[in-house]
Amino acid sequence: MTKLILLLIIIVNCTFIFSFLKDIYYNFSKLKKEKPNPIALAISQFIIYTLSTFGISDFAIGA
Repeated sequence: MTKLILLLIIIVNCTFIFSFLKDIYYNFSKLKKEKPNPIALAISQFIIYTLSTFGISDFAIGA
């Protein structure tokens, strides 16, 4: 049973990686043109890493 669950996790992760890389490949020109806002980026990173210090996951905050 454990091996089946691990196999399903691997399949789901590989599917995600494939679709993520395919999306980056098709939208790479848009990705390069988009410029981040440095002030908003600094503020959000400060909040995310400060809360991460207290044990709140980065993914929970970023979603």
